[in-house]
Amino acid sequence: MDFLVVRKSLESVVPSLISIFIIGLLLGPMYPIAMNHTSRVLPRWILTGSTGWIAEFVRYFHS
Repeated sequence: MDFLVVRKSLESVVPSLISIFIIGLLLGPMYPIAMNHTSRVLPRWILTGSTGWIAEFVRYFHS
């Protein structure tokens, strides 16, 4: 009886973990790509402030 409960709960947890892993794998490189693109697009005198703003924006929406 207990084995069936554990098996049933694992059947719902494993696909969730796999989907979270895939989403993280695909969206993980977006932050470094955005920072690299920002350094190419913006002038150097505004780069420090914009980098801090982007980092705070990511931190705010990450959680």
